[in-house]
Amino acid sequence: MHGKRPGYTLLELVLVVTVLGIVLAISYPVVTSMYAHEKVKSAADSVRASLAKARSQAMSEGRPYKMAVVPNKGSYRIAPDSPSYWSGSGSGDQGSGVSGSLVATQKLPYGIRFSTGGAVPAASSSMDDDTSADTEDWESWSSTATFLPDGTATEDTDITLQVSGSRPVVLKLRAMTGAVTMEQ
Repeated sequence: MHGKRPGYTLLELVLVVTVLGIVLAISYPVVTSMYAHEKVKSAADSVRASLAKARSQAMSEGRPYKMAVVPNKGSYRIAPDSPSYWSGSGSGDQGSGVSGSLVATQKLPYGIRFSTGGAVPAASSSMDDDTSADTEDWESWSSTATFLPDGTATEDTDITLQVSGSRPVVLKLRAMTGAVTMEQ
């Protein structure tokens, strides 16, 4: 006669591993979606801070500052709104009489893109390569916001950030106040 058995059978172990695998397979998309949304919100906070800095620089230097993005890519640039800063013809500070100007070209974290017209960018392998956003390719930049020396902006603007598998985050710039709010 058999007494108490000292361990588990192979069938019992396989069943437990299978159940754990099913639970992980169901929860994985939920967890990655939450992480992707937090990643987009963090990138939006960074862009929002850059916009605030551009507005501050416009007011302190007494000249307009512009932000431009590369549509469906993850690059953005902030610099004075002067052709010498946006044509690629030089350093941009020559002849302006203002030293210490803010000129910043930055990239969003991998996978996050600026959407144009509020549309969700299509996922494709060409979007993963952000090499077209180099400063030498001046035609790829699209003006997004221009801050005036009085702290206002030239027009109301929506800046949409998107990553695959998450809802977009929209930064809304109010022209009258120059304030930027985030909508999810």
